[in-house]
Amino acid sequence: MIAALVAAPLCISLSSCSSDSSSSDDGGSVPSITPVVTGFAPAQAQYGDTLTISGENFSPVLSENKVTLDGISTEVVSATATQIQVIVPKNLNCSGSLLVNVNGLSASAPSTFTYIPTATVTTIAGSTAGYANGSGTAAKFNQPYAITIDALGNLYVADFGNFVIRKITPAGVVTTFAGNGTQGNTDDATGVVGQFWWLWGGITIDASGNLYVTDANRIRKVSSSGKITTFAGSGAYAYADGNGTAAAFNAPVDITIDASNNLYVADSENDRIRKITPSGAVSTLAGSTRGYLDAVGTAAHFDIPEGITLGKDGNLYVADTYNNFIRKITLPDARVSTYVGSNSSGLSQFRYPERVTMDKSGNLYVTSNASLICKVTPEGVVTTLAGSSTQGYADGTGTAARFNDPYGMAIDASGNLYVADTGNNRIRKITFE
Repeated sequence: MIAALVAAPLCISLSSCSSDSSSSDDGGSVPSITPVVTGFAPAQAQYGDTLTISGENFSPVLSENKVTLDGISTEVVSATATQIQVIVPKNLNCSGSLLVNVNGLSASAPSTFTYIPTATVTTIAGSTAGYANGSGTAAKFNQPYAITIDALGNLYVADFGNFVIRKITPAGVVTTFAGNGTQGNTDDATGVVGQFWWLWGGITIDASGNLYVTDANRIRKVSSSGKITTFAGSGAYAYADGNGTAAAFNAPVDITIDASNNLYVADSENDRIRKITPSGAVSTLAGSTRGYLDAVGTAAHFDIPEGITLGKDGNLYVADTYNNFIRKITLPDARVSTYVGSNSSGLSQFRYPERVTMDKSGNLYVTSNASLICKVTPEGVVTTLAGSSTQGYADGTGTAARFNDPYGMAIDASGNLYVADTGNNRIRKITFE
């Protein structure tokens, strides 16, 4: 649950002022009056909202007023000499300049306009709890926990209650990709008899289409053809660095991968972040005993870290669940710091953050047990993107949408966010405009 929400991000202003002159019919110049923008309201708005601009020397003729937001033209709906009203257009950058042009003369606003993207939630697959392949809502899942996406836009879902990995095409067709639907630890050579034990965790994919999934106290690898093998971990509830199955984990939850195919695991009950090389060598990157301490490597402390993602800056971001913080681990030095969590009153802005993912603009998305999807800007500003603290199921816009224990997330090349809505047994999609 979010204990405090703050305003949307402020980014860079990109405006300038200019002046010009106009000519009379006989070719001589006549004085020109440059418009003046004194302010606008509201300071932040969404697509379709009405923005009121105050100032001087505007034209009462609508067509003589041109207004741009971050360089994008707006629709002018009313104008007087001192006030212009426009409709906010779609798909602006988070913030930028407001520029008014009246008969060729321009003036910029004294402050930056902030655009709040509209987050629209829809259901792409799943309905009631069960196990059925099919298209869209004809398919059924049983507590889907984790989700990842490949370069072609196919989603892969760790379907916990069905003990399988499901695949969802961009057209919404759901099939079973790996696992025979029976709980177990069997590796396989054919892709049809392999088993999973406990798919309550994370899933990630490498550039070759191989999946890696946390499965009880093991890291399992699923080849691009669906064959299951154990990549690391003995299966014992323990802690040990080592190679392959000589290593031990204790309730590893989430997992992410870098461009060199190194895996990073939130080893929750060991309160550590583990690293696995492509050859299967497991080491401890950060963390030791349970607690809360920013430091380097094993000198740092976590309290049940459950979520992890690799950011666009090449650093790791961790949902430190029971500390109610998002922590940052810089690579390669493994320096742990607190990225976001406390507001100006010293209160945590999260209640049990569970999964994290980051988009190409550096915005971090967080799920928590409050059934919210939260957004953290690169400046550290936290807002509620979608959902509310009231659990339920509803497609819709922003806080009108409802989730029931959302966990894993994935982002496609277009910036759309996909959510494993575990309690609703559905896969949801969040689009922005």
